[in-house]
Amino acid sequence: MPMHWRILEGWARLRGALFGVEDAETSEELRFHLEMATQRNIERGMSAEAARRDALVRFGGVDRTREEARDVQRSRWLSDAAQDARHALRMLRRNPGFALAAVLTLALGIGANSAIFSVLEAVLLRPLPYHAPEQLVEYTPQSYDRYTEWTARARTLKASGAHTVSIANITGGAEPVRVWTLAVTASLLPTLGLEPAIGRGFSAEDDAPGAAPRVLLTHDFWREQFSSDPRVLGRTIALSGLAYEVIGVLPAALEFPPPTRREGAAPLRTDVWIGVGRLSDLHERGGFHVVSRLRPGVTAAQAAAELTAVANETRRAGTEAQPITVMSITERVIAPLRPAVLAFSAAVALVLLIACANLGSLLLARLAGRQKELSVRISLGSGAGRIVRQIITEGAVLAFGGALAGIGFAWLLLRWLLALAPRDLARVQDASLSGTVLAYTLGLTVLTALLIGLLPALRVLRRDPHVGLGSTRGSTVDRGTGRVHGALVALEIAFAVVLLVGGGLLLRSFSTLASVDPGFRTDGLVTADLLLPPDRYQNRAAVLQFFERLEERLSAQPGVQSVSAIDRLPYAPSWSGAQIDIVGRATPSGTELPRGSNAAARAGYFRTIGIPVLQGREFTSADATDAPKVALIGRALAQKYWPDESPLGQRIRVFGIESEIVGVVGDVRHLGPTTPVDAMVYLPHTQDVATRRMMTVVTRTQGAPEAAQEAMRREIRSLDPQLPITNLRNFDALRAERTASQRFNALLIASFATLAVLLAAVGIYGVLSFVVAQRRREIGVRMALGASRWTVLRGFLFQALRAAAIGSALGIVIALLLTRFLRTLLYGVGPTDPLTYLAVLALVATLAMIAAWIPARRAAGIQPLTALTGD
Repeated sequence: MPMHWRILEGWARLRGALFGVEDAETSEELRFHLEMATQRNIERGMSAEAARRDALVRFGGVDRTREEARDVQRSRWLSDAAQDARHALRMLRRNPGFALAAVLTLALGIGANSAIFSVLEAVLLRPLPYHAPEQLVEYTPQSYDRYTEWTARARTLKASGAHTVSIANITGGAEPVRVWTLAVTASLLPTLGLEPAIGRGFSAEDDAPGAAPRVLLTHDFWREQFSSDPRVLGRTIALSGLAYEVIGVLPAALEFPPPTRREGAAPLRTDVWIGVGRLSDLHERGGFHVVSRLRPGVTAAQAAAELTAVANETRRAGTEAQPITVMSITERVIAPLRPAVLAFSAAVALVLLIACANLGSLLLARLAGRQKELSVRISLGSGAGRIVRQIITEGAVLAFGGALAGIGFAWLLLRWLLALAPRDLARVQDASLSGTVLAYTLGLTVLTALLIGLLPALRVLRRDPHVGLGSTRGSTVDRGTGRVHGALVALEIAFAVVLLVGGGLLLRSFSTLASVDPGFRTDGLVTADLLLPPDRYQNRAAVLQFFERLEERLSAQPGVQSVSAIDRLPYAPSWSGAQIDIVGRATPSGTELPRGSNAAARAGYFRTIGIPVLQGREFTSADATDAPKVALIGRALAQKYWPDESPLGQRIRVFGIESEIVGVVGDVRHLGPTTPVDAMVYLPHTQDVATRRMMTVVTRTQGAPEAAQEAMRREIRSLDPQLPITNLRNFDALRAERTASQRFNALLIASFATLAVLLAAVGIYGVLSFVVAQRRREIGVRMALGASRWTVLRGFLFQALRAAAIGSALGIVIALLLTRFLRTLLYGVGPTDPLTYLAVLALVATLAMIAAWIPARRAAGIQPLTALTGD
């Protein structure tokens, strides 16, 4: 009989055993009795119609009788189920070791799946906290004026609101803090479909230039700085030295701007909202983003087409037409997170499948040991369906026991995940064992019960009930059961190989990323971000004096080697581009003007951070405000625009200021290790065209970083007690943040891969131990006939190695198909990296041999006389 017919036949028999064919049998029996009664009436002289009517009346109604029979069957089925459950618990109490191992194995699989599903539900499935978020889209106009023109003419948009971010110092709360502020239009909150939790939102007058200073506080900021005091309404807070009235508090669920995974940076958290009318450069300012609500039936593509047409109609003369990109806010949040979360979900699904294969194999082994018991029960009248339900119930008891333990494991695993999760894994902190997660766990438990009980149940249906009634003294493993065991072990190994390959690729990727040379020395660096408020530092002299005094004080601290500052620290989430005019060099028509990233650095910065000076010199105290203007450039910029000559002495114009290039410094991966080196232009902070008040102080110390941090805090407070100090930390902490996502991905997948391969090893050990026990007499006969212990040992080791080879081959094929989806999570390593695959194969073969060694040695140590006599 073909294999697929056997599978269909087995499934049909199992379905009948589980769900019963009693309803069909009942209908057939009722029809038979009705026809017999009708026939007797006809024999008494009634017409056929009258005979049937009388039979129906006497019978009391077929439907009612059928329902009564069904009720009896249901009550009997429930009674049998309760009896089966009690019997399963008794059987497990007799084998506590097996029961504990089974429950723990399932707890690991079910618990891991529940924990990861809670993350998936929070990050990918839970809607954003806005009204009808699927209707919200986002686009970026060139300016605020373009926003007002486009939204006035767009017919695909129902409502729109604009926003832009900036940084400010706030006093008037618990302590001085530096925060991100969000300048918004009054229409933004209604576009999102939200209202303030207390107070009111902005009105149209807050959009007008010179509007009154009013603010909305985010719920978290209100709780942290004002202890959730509702009397905060009407109070004033100092925002960059100017008093603002608090008019409302935003709702607790609001996350805006939407939490988006950016390159190495945490999701942006804004603490204070102001009206756009407070921006002095509102009509010249760029960096605005627009959130719009689509009209019913309109797609993002249709809105993009209309906005592109409107933008082209309203563009200024001489500017190029550009398409407008409109993207769903939900997709923008979810898209960067989807690969990692789906990889986690696939990993734990494989772990559960390995656990189910393990338990199915163990239940098959126990079934072989209970062969005589089951045969006796069948011979005494128990139907095959009754036995099948008993076996399924035993699997269900194990599955639900594993689920109960798995919930506890899921809680612990979720706490661990939340502690390790990088900050840029947006919304992960909202993950919890919610009702949705528990319902998922229940469904998973039912599926697990069916998976682990399916094979033993099918084996019962295919077994001759009379096998096992005789003596089992000479029993061996039948070929069918042996093949099933081998297939399950091969599947376990295949799944483990897939996880090991994925974990190995991510570990190699993280190792490569961690070894990337950033272009400077990270050891011994302590940094702190400062923003000098313009109300107390109104001119360049005051700003420069503060940093000079701070550098003098910090330099005098024990263990401090050097101190400096820069406005854009490498690896920090900031970037500023600048057009560069090379004096004396004409730019061909139609050619893009030279551009580079720019930063303002103070004297001694390159020595402090460890960026090498390749040519010329670095900034010194002699590069004062009234001194000749100078600049430094990075090697990448020098090689791009002066490939065959030295750039020293060349003159460039940046921000309209002409400067002489006095040095070339090493390249830096300014935005993080995964980004290419930046073409940098460095300007002296003392000569910068716009005095930059937001700077990062950098200290190199030989002592403990904690001592340097405390000294920095103390000296800043002594100079300005009201100045907020942000991100005071060791630079290694910042570097760790930039690789946190890759480290988290690698650690999580590698942990699940380790668990999977251990479960697979346990599966090999369990199957071979069972085979040794069942073939004890056979092995004794072989050894009595002259087989050596080495021959027996080699045979069992070869059996394990064969299962490992088959499983590894299957796993490699699956891994080659699936790991390409990890491409976006990898750095410096391809999804088909041969070194990773070879290492995984060697590891699996080694573990298979180790797992098989103990039962193989036990088989080789069997004494022929003992095995033959059964003593």
